[in-house]
Amino acid sequence: LPFITYFRPMSLEGLGVDELRARIEQERRAREQSVFEFQQAGTELEAAYQRQRLRRELEAAAQIARTGRLNVMQRRGRIELVNNDEVGPYLPADMQYFCNWLSDNRVRTPKTSPDDARFSVRAFDHNVAEAEFTWNLRGLSWLVHALHHEGRDNTVSHTYEARSGGGDYVLVFNPRAGNLDPDDERFSPPAGASGSLVLMREAGHYGVSLEASFFVKSPSGDFVQWGETRREAFPNISFDEVPQSLVVGPDLGAETGIFGLAFEELLQSQWVQDDAIEFRVKIKEVEVLHHEQQEGWIEMSRLGRKRHREEQPAVEVPPPSLGTSLLAMMTAGTYSDLTIEVLHSGQESAHTFTVHTNILSLRSEVFRATLSSGMSEAATRTIKVNDVHPIAFKAMLHFLYSDEFEQVEKVLSDDDQPGQPSTQRMARLQAVLAAAHKYQVLRLLRWSEQQLCKLIGIETACSLLGLSLLYEASELEKYTLKFMKSNMPKLVTRPDFASMSPESMLQLNMHLAGVPCDDKNRISRSVKRKRQEA
Repeated sequence: LPFITYFRPMSLEGLGVDELRARIEQERRAREQSVFEFQQAGTELEAAYQRQRLRRELEAAAQIARTGRLNVMQRRGRIELVNNDEVGPYLPADMQYFCNWLSDNRVRTPKTSPDDARFSVRAFDHNVAEAEFTWNLRGLSWLVHALHHEGRDNTVSHTYEARSGGGDYVLVFNPRAGNLDPDDERFSPPAGASGSLVLMREAGHYGVSLEASFFVKSPSGDFVQWGETRREAFPNISFDEVPQSLVVGPDLGAETGIFGLAFEELLQSQWVQDDAIEFRVKIKEVEVLHHEQQEGWIEMSRLGRKRHREEQPAVEVPPPSLGTSLLAMMTAGTYSDLTIEVLHSGQESAHTFTVHTNILSLRSEVFRATLSSGMSEAATRTIKVNDVHPIAFKAMLHFLYSDEFEQVEKVLSDDDQPGQPSTQRMARLQAVLAAAHKYQVLRLLRWSEQQLCKLIGIETACSLLGLSLLYEASELEKYTLKFMKSNMPKLVTRPDFASMSPESMLQLNMHLAGVPCDDKNRISRSVKRKRQEA
């Protein structure tokens, strides 16, 4: 009630001196009451923080106690095995049982004839676990301010496991490439550990061999590797010492930033889309299951049972060659029954391709309809093309005959000219996209769209948006719009932005306004229909 009275507008007209003094005294008492309640709430909040901290301490102590009980159980089980002469450094002379135990097979290997070929296997990868962790950071531009309020240097992901019951992992990100301590009792990195993004394993006395690869999501949706794949061995730690966490990362200790970018540069880069960045880490781990202070030895490999090795026939099967053979047949013109003349604008003479009706009809519905109808092309066995670039048409033919994108890449790279290779590649991919759309070669169309998604940038976004609308490349349109939304200040000053088509501007404005996809498609169809009627 005092709070409400304090903030509610009061009518002071008509109040006398005594009434005004009484009202002032009332507000002073309300203020004193609110100060008291505020201090009391602060005390209760501190107590709540302390209870929360004690709960975490209790959980950590309980985890340590559980680990201790498991160690005791393992040691008592080891005592029983030693008493039964099943393991230990002083086993009887017959070691066959020990070898069988390591291979999880307690049945003795049957004796074989001395004349039989025999061999033994020792495997060092029998205990490898693989895992993949993905971490998405949203509202990235607010991260530094949030960490400032929290009094922290970094932010930490949820925990991950590489195997059930194994050690926990977390990802730690420091936007300033500095301190990596996550302020968690389970994770204790070495003193002075610093970097941008690291993978951290729960502190423990048992070692591990770890391989880690770090990736960042690109505008096309693919994950691009950052740094090299590294494999390291972290040894056991004495039970008399305080364990430390294992830490790996591309710029651990170097503090170079994601792909060498400072945080402000990262926010403006292609890796941040809609104020979000996504990391992925792939790991392989081999846990050390023994400790020298318990067993007195460590065994990381597995010895397989001796068995017969049967001699295998030395027959090498050649790789498939159908695509290569068909492509060679087209290049040589062997058994060809159709001629295609491609004359592009600005060229004096046409490029001639000798091809095969049955192959083109099988691979393209447009060619099938052209060659099976009563059109002049079916009679003259000659098709004239004047709206496709010869290089793009050649690349499409090579794909139709081989079904391999490597052949397309080879055609596109064979005619490289000095200058800007990225600009040339984009122009040729656009031409291939147009050819694949015209002749309805769906797989080549989607591949071209995928490759163009990788070329989205400040200089290409405006033209790629128009291209995606022209050839119904929905994914290219989607990711181009996302890029343009994140980089509008840089795009609006470019001449190609001002010259975008009305359809492109309509799609961009609807995307910026957050119009749902179904509504955008309906509006676009309606606008297109009205323009056609006009």
